[in-house]
Amino acid sequence: MVEQNQEIIDADDFTLVKVNIMRLNVSFLTLIISLGFVSCSIGTAEESNKLEKVTVEEIDEVVSEKTGEQLLNDRCMICHKLAPTHDELLAPPMRGIQMNYKSRFDSKAEFVEAVVNWASGPDSTKSVMPGALEEFGLMPYLSFSESELYLIANYIYDADLPRPAWAGKGGKHGKGHGNGP
Repeated sequence: MVEQNQEIIDADDFTLVKVNIMRLNVSFLTLIISLGFVSCSIGTAEESNKLEKVTVEEIDEVVSEKTGEQLLNDRCMICHKLAPTHDELLAPPMRGIQMNYKSRFDSKAEFVEAVVNWASGPDSTKSVMPGALEEFGLMPYLSFSESELYLIANYIYDADLPRPAWAGKGGKHGKGHGNGP
C-alpha cells in the first residue's frame, strides 16, 4: 500500500489562498499596465530626436493658452507694477519702459527684438535705459522661454499701459524720464 501525503484544506485556508491569488492577479495586472505606459513613452530614437527639435511656432501653440497680457501680469508686474509713489518702485514702471523703447526703436519688430534681447539676459552693456539701471540696478535674470518673451514684448508694444499718477508732473521724474503722456 502506497501512502500519499494529502493535506486537507479547510474553508479558512481556502479563502486565504483565493485572496492571495487575487492579490497576485491585481499586482500582475498593475505591472502590465505600467509597462504599457512606459513603453508608450519611450518610443524610438528618431521619435526622441523629433521631440528635441521643437520650433518656436510649436511652442507658441502651447504658450498661446496664456496671452502676453497674462504673462506680463504674472511674471513682470511683480516688480514693474504701478506704485502709489515713485519711492515705492522696485523697477521702472512698464509704461516708462514702453515709452522709452518706442522712442529708441522705429518699428514694432525692432522694439520687440530689443525687449526680448534685454529680458533674455539682462546685461549692463545692453541697457537702453541707463537712468533706470543707475536707479534700480540690473534686472535679475529670469527664466522665460523665447515664446513667452515674444508674447510679452508684443503685448507691451501694443498695450495702452496705465500711467503712474505721479508721472509727468514735472520734477525729478517728469518729462524726459519715459513717463510722459
